[in-house]
Amino acid sequence: MDGPVSLVTLSCETGRVLWRKPLPISILKSRNILYLQAYENRLIACGSHGDARNDTTYSVACFDHSSGSLNWEAFHEKGKPGQMFHGEQVHHPVIMKDLLITEPVIYQLETGVPVASFQSNDPWFLDRPGHSCGTLSAGGDCLFFRATNPTVLDLSENLASGESSIKLSPSRTGCWINIIPAGGLVMIPEASAGCVCHFSLQTSMAFLPRR
Repeated sequence: MDGPVSLVTLSCETGRVLWRKPLPISILKSRNILYLQAYENRLIACGSHGDARNDTTYSVACFDHSSGSLNWEAFHEKGKPGQMFHGEQVHHPVIMKDLLITEPVIYQLETGVPVASFQSNDPWFLDRPGHSCGTLSAGGDCLFFRATNPTVLDLSENLASGESSIKLSPSRTGCWINIIPAGGLVMIPEASAGCVCHFSLQTSMAFLPRR
């Protein structure tokens, strides 16, 4: 984005401008995507661009939704140099209660401080094995995504104990938000048949919780 760019909030009732704030320079660097998400009293902007290491850098800014004031901003690399062609550059952030997951980092939504790993004080990273062209969805304490196959990761257990995620094979999800947790179910509508990946089970599925 070139030139001055502002974030604007309008009244739903009148269309009147409630506030207008310039976007931070880090967000203005976005070339691949720019997402906005609202949650309670927070408005999140997330964008990405390529960097000198041929990796994807994600920039995140958190605003107060009533005033437009900037609460915090952060940035991080995706951690997979040379893979900006397979969806690594367009991952959609996910809000889970008081957490903001902007893959592969989890931030505290209130402060922007990265969540620490269970093993050390280093930031916790989500390292999806295999193909990870799909993007994240979430429900309750669980993240859903593609790690070659459809995968569920219970953060309430993983952050505390480091237990690995559970996979479903021989199927795969589509290349966007394809795992939908809603109404007490986890649904995976068929979205893989148009890809050249060779997975034998191409069908829609729905799952009930075991507990």
